Amino acid sequence: MKKAALTLLMVIAMIMSCMALAETGTVVNIAAESKVYPAYHQISWIAIEYSDLVTVNGIGDYAIIDFAGSHMYRADESYYPFAQAKIDAVYTNNEPYPNEEKTSVEGKYVIIELGTTSKCVYFEDENIWKPDVAACLGTWRLKGQTKDCIRKDFSEMIIDQTHDLKSPDGATRYPAGIMPELQYEQISCPDYDQFEKIVMPASDGSGDLYFMVYAPDDYDPAKKYPLVFNVTGSGGFLSLKEVDENGIPVAFGSPVTRDAVAVTIVDYEKECIVVCPQPGSGTTSVLFSDTLQYAMDHYSIDANRIYAIASSAGGMNMSSYLKDHPSVFAAYVPCNTCWNAYDGNGKVNAYQQDPSTYLVEGERDPFGVKPVGETFEGIKNTIEHDFLPDEELCKAFQSVVDNDLPVWVFHGVNDDTISFYAGYSQYSILRYMYEQKGYTGEKLDNMIRVTPLEDEDYFSVGVPERHQASKLAVLNSDMLDWMFAQSK
Repeated sequence: MKKAALTLLMVIAMIMSCMALAETGTVVNIAAESKVYPAYHQISWIAIEYSDLVTVNGIGDYAIIDFAGSHMYRADESYYPFAQAKIDAVYTNNEPYPNEEKTSVEGKYVIIELGTTSKCVYFEDENIWKPDVAACLGTWRLKGQTKDCIRKDFSEMIIDQTHDLKSPDGATRYPAGIMPELQYEQISCPDYDQFEKIVMPASDGSGDLYFMVYAPDDYDPAKKYPLVFNVTGSGGFLSLKEVDENGIPVAFGSPVTRDAVAVTIVDYEKECIVVCPQPGSGTTSVLFSDTLQYAMDHYSIDANRIYAIASSAGGMNMSSYLKDHPSVFAAYVPCNTCWNAYDGNGKVNAYQQDPSTYLVEGERDPFGVKPVGETFEGIKNTIEHDFLPDEELCKAFQSVVDNDLPVWVFHGVNDDTISFYAGYSQYSILRYMYEQKGYTGEKLDNMIRVTPLEDEDYFSVGVPERHQASKLAVLNSDMLDWMFAQSK
């Protein structure tokens, strides 16, 4: 009798086991959110929806490998290898979003929160700095191309469930394995989406202009808002040949996702209007004038509080624009750039003879475009003791000085694209001219400022390139306080 009962129990157990196997769950959906950080645009969390309730043990249940890093390259053309994502938290939830406690709530969703770039690590064998996290990028640069694009292909990102997962009753329900591919359409980016994407014909009939505009959710036309005009560098230029299956330029969002300047400004001051013209669409003068006019026509702008921040080639374009439109802005922040406004001799700045030479054949720059290997104090002393701006050179800056435009220069001492000599020359010339105009003391220091950036300033926050001063400029709350305090 006991033997028969034992046999019956064994049969029941086998049936239950088979039923459990038959009830193996499935992955229903995968979604994610990307975020624009000062250093990079990266995926911040992933939500995996299972067919029923699920339990997890911790971060060891998943591994994420991204081979897309092998398509990224630096200015020195060294390539990033594949990268493993850093996982900060894994927990279940009853909705496909993170929770503030980062602890499990009964549900069928597994939330994977990812670590993002926070610092750079020096690789001695390659003599370069690389970010500590280079996986799950939302903006990338394809091998062989010169422009950054919004990443649309995540086929080389592998989400691996490394352990079997159980249901709350303890039954093994979800066997280990590779998750389905994350699709671009299932990735949200609230930072990017808060900017309206606008295409409109240029006023001179030269073609379409592309730009992005941020306005507060609670925008009130009865109020007056300051306007920030943000111009990216050449890596963020629009290439009209880079289009998706719908004919939309994939690089359209680069002024927001590549440099993070606009997003950081919005995080600091939501009660403002931000305009991001897409260089490469229309001529510079028309692009700048038309997009500014659009903002003035569609939003309630305080005309006395319009500010400009520009990076690299965007700064060259902006300085040239300022020569003819000096009264538009209440403050200007040039970052990792030089003054591209011509005087009678075609000079760009104190140490450069010809802009085309500088951009195309940088080795002819007397001070080089590679890191100068000097301290800030050494460069400062060289310029201040050995250089006095001549009359012709000052003409390039005269309209700015005549209109009392405050300027704060940000530039890396070892910038390996545009020499710090070029950046500091802007400050040196303008300070000299403002002194000649009668500015002294605190008033002079408020009118013209400079922040030299050392390597540690970049690498400590995860920015691996010395030619990204704009990212650090908008992380400087003193600069933002100063800028928004300026009024014509």
